[in-house]
Amino acid sequence: MAFVTLFTALSLPKWQLLALGLGIWVALDICRGIFRVVTSPFPGPRIAKFTRWWMRWKQWKGNDKHEILLLHRKYGPTVQLGPREVSFCHADALPQIYSGPRGLDAGESLLAFQNYASENVVTTLDADLHAVRRKMVVGLYTGPAVAAPAFQAGLRYI
Repeated sequence: MAFVTLFTALSLPKWQLLALGLGIWVALDICRGIFRVVTSPFPGPRIAKFTRWWMRWKQWKGNDKHEILLLHRKYGPTVQLGPREVSFCHADALPQIYSGPRGLDAGESLLAFQNYASENVVTTLDADLHAVRRKMVVGLYTGPAVAAPAFQAGLRYI
């Protein structure tokens, strides 16, 4: 209520309100970028902490793979390519990246995904039990299974 009253009291034209909002958004984005530069544990070009568009420009020009290789030679096995994008150049990192966290206590946050207060694949906190349950359903989500006509027909029905 106070927010609406403030802008009616200012009686600014719509384009000025839009410019003000855009200015605030840009200022917050710059502040977030500065925070990332200071706190990011990953090495890489400073612009990568602010935006991903520099890498998209390299992709558009077709030399992104070469650029990433040069960055790895300069900064090492881990390089930040964007605010939320990191490149790893060693296969040793794959299990750690894709296996997910082990031994974390998700606690109350997973209760929203329980069905009738019973555990399922998503809400199982025990890693061994989760692995057993996951093996039962992982075949349903392979490329050929998803591309099967029966699966596609089910999607059309939804």
